Amino acid sequence: MRSLNAEVPSVDVRAALDGISRRWWIVLLSVVVAVGIVFAQDSGLRTEPTGNVTVERTYEALIETDALSVVKVDPAAIIPVPSFDNQLAILSSEETLDELRAITRTDVVVEVTRSEPKFTIVETVDDLNNRVSFLSTGTPSYTYRCIGSSEGPCDDLIDAFVAKTVELRKESILGGLDGGLNLLTDLIAKAEARLLESSPDEGQKSTQQLELAALITKRDALDAARVRVTGGLLLVKDHAWTKGKTTASVTASTYGFGFVVGLILGILLVLQLTVMDKTIRHGWQVHRVDESLPILGAPFALSDQDQLIALAAALKHAQTTGATSALIVAHEFELVSVGQKVLDLVPNISGVVLTSAAEATVDQLAGGKSRAVIALIKAGQTTRHELAETLGLIASGGNRMLGVALIS
Repeated sequence: MRSLNAEVPSVDVRAALDGISRRWWIVLLSVVVAVGIVFAQDSGLRTEPTGNVTVERTYEALIETDALSVVKVDPAAIIPVPSFDNQLAILSSEETLDELRAITRTDVVVEVTRSEPKFTIVETVDDLNNRVSFLSTGTPSYTYRCIGSSEGPCDDLIDAFVAKTVELRKESILGGLDGGLNLLTDLIAKAEARLLESSPDEGQKSTQQLELAALITKRDALDAARVRVTGGLLLVKDHAWTKGKTTASVTASTYGFGFVVGLILGILLVLQLTVMDKTIRHGWQVHRVDESLPILGAPFALSDQDQLIALAAALKHAQTTGATSALIVAHEFELVSVGQKVLDLVPNISGVVLTSAAEATVDQLAGGKSRAVIALIKAGQTTRHELAETLGLIASGGNRMLGVALIS
């Protein structure tokens, strides 16, 4: 009696190798995914933002009124309008940011800060009036910090802020100089009027003339300074860096670990799919159902025409040894035509083609040794369970089982 093993609880080496050769892409995909996870884990791609570029520039403000001290005009007395604090407020406002964004067509953000000059106490102290004098040291500077996805938009918006700062500084310094010029113009007019209205003695007249000359000199100095005012800034530092940069810190051993893990998981997954896959693709898989069952034709189903000739030869041989009829079980509907072609090649024997042994009548199953039976299997579709069911039904009627043929 034939031994039927429709279900196989384990995977042998041949089945494992066949499953891996057919599903190699799963193993490759598992390796790629595992190595990618290792790379992402060590590079922080899942938690850190990528491509956040910070651009920072620092500019020194040019003090263009210092030369006024030569004519005894204190540059600190030139009060900018608007003041530097108000200029910073304008630069830091949302309105200015939106305006410059619209001009540069960017969506990054710029933060502006200003450092104030330091002050030191001069050596001369007025003890009589309890007063001390301070001297301004150092130069104020402006720092522009931008955060964006790349340096290009940040550079454009910082350039726009620098131009806006220069514009505000120039207007404010000119406003301060204009205020000083108006005051000196009034003082000169009054000094000239005093010289014309009064008749001072020679000493007093000489003093008034010296005062008038000093006022005129200061006015001319302010006029000259006004022409040279640009509100310019001098670049002293330009720095850019990236936060969350996607650079891998993994080593070769780490990648190797990911490769091995992915390889093992891929192989295990393929083996599991092989166990679950009950379809028949090769002759040796037919023997997993019945070890003594003959394989008709090529065991790998390479050519349908070769299979037809082999099956027709098997029927002719069975006819010479007492078979008077044939039953061909085509387990898939598309194999019915194949079975019919086999019968056409052996016209001297009557036969029938069925898609399942369960469709056979009692007379067809009870043909005995005079009925030759062939099972047709569609490689990759027919399952071992279907073949085992067919063998059981055929054996119940004592039919002569010639064997199984694999059709590609």
